Amino acid sequence: MALSEKNAAANGRSNYIGSVVSQMRCKKARELVAKELEAHLDDQKEAFIQEGMDPEKAMAESIRQMGDPVSVGADMDRIHRPRPDWKMIALIAVFSLAGILIQYFAAAALDADGAALMAPSSLALRQICYTASGLLAMTAVYFTDYTVVGRYSHMLWWGLFILLFLCALFCPPANGVNSYIKVYSYLFIPLFGGILYRAKGGGWKDLFLCFSYAVSALLPVTFAGNSLRTAFSLGVIFWIMILIAVYKNWFSINRRLLFPAALAIPVPVFAAWLILAFRLDWIAEYQKARIHAFFRFIYDPEGISYLSAAIHELMNGWHMVGGSSEAIGGMIPGISYDYIMTFLFTAWGILPGLAVVGGYGLLFWRAVFLSLSQPNRLGLFVGLACCLALGEQTVCYLASNFGFILLSPVSLPFLSFGFHTAVVTYIMIGLLLSIHRYKDIAAEPQIKRWARE
Repeated sequence: MALSEKNAAANGRSNYIGSVVSQMRCKKARELVAKELEAHLDDQKEAFIQEGMDPEKAMAESIRQMGDPVSVGADMDRIHRPRPDWKMIALIAVFSLAGILIQYFAAAALDADGAALMAPSSLALRQICYTASGLLAMTAVYFTDYTVVGRYSHMLWWGLFILLFLCALFCPPANGVNSYIKVYSYLFIPLFGGILYRAKGGGWKDLFLCFSYAVSALLPVTFAGNSLRTAFSLGVIFWIMILIAVYKNWFSINRRLLFPAALAIPVPVFAAWLILAFRLDWIAEYQKARIHAFFRFIYDPEGISYLSAAIHELMNGWHMVGGSSEAIGGMIPGISYDYIMTFLFTAWGILPGLAVVGGYGLLFWRAVFLSLSQPNRLGLFVGLACCLALGEQTVCYLASNFGFILLSPVSLPFLSFGFHTAVVTYIMIGLLLSIHRYKDIAAEPQIKRWARE
């Protein structure tokens, strides 16, 4: 092909694509559409060349068949634009308002019984501030392209690791647990989705690095945060995410060999760690007692058994609608933080409590739907990671509030009292909304695997 013919064909293609993307209002989508149009025109041109056309005429015919650039651009503008998920936003608004109201009524009930630690108006005002802070964090994440989780996952990972290290140094633990580390460590979960995405297509070295990242996240939680419960939860979620990645054949390793290994190996490794932790006194005595309670279903007589017995005693007096909060404050400590659902079923009744549980079911169904409907694998994986993180917290919280206190609750998304729990919850919700917002705008990032950088 003569150089002049190449230039003419290239100029014709560039001018057409420029005319199309100039009709699009979303600047971020223009690059994606331009690449798609360029590939389509080149493919069509090659097809015409195979039929005997010269290159310049082949490109001209490809452009002609594509259609009027203004009309095509208008169609692309309608398709490739930010898409807020109003159903999910409405659910978040309802839960945010419910969290404020429930905290107020719980404090009012405790105040009437003389067991409140804070005036209802003061507690509600604080919850409003915490919720507003969470919404601000959610908004910031929502308008940020979620693909940064894939592009900068390793930098964000170690940034969070350093933050938790600083928390261990400067934030004193309460009751032997550093709550800051326990709560913010859940942000490792969506970042792990980015870590796995960067390893996509790799071999054993890449898989080993993924395991190394997962283990590194457990260290600050276990030894600085003194929360074996959180470390166990994170480990299980990381394991599930690795199994999903292996099942989807993300690694260039024989899946028939790798999947059974990934499924079975963590169990003996965890058992070996437990034996060493007990023999070498890596963990405190109260942590050993909790491990015994978890595996033997025997509760700590000075703490967990009392709570379980108290909750079951309250459950015997539950009504379908209505109830009483009398003496609940004296029986169950930390209602605003750890046992808000126990309060709801006791003070308001079974049907109102089930309505709230059903609301969580609807919320998570929508979150999983948003994740599975993503056109690229990074969005799908980060979305599922957020669902796993929030779902694990919700399930463990509900189980403990019904008296099954094998894993102590961390927080209940939206309804638990606290600044840090609100921020982490809304950051994950912001990620889910961002994934949906940019699904027709952001292309799947092409990332060089960090294992080979």
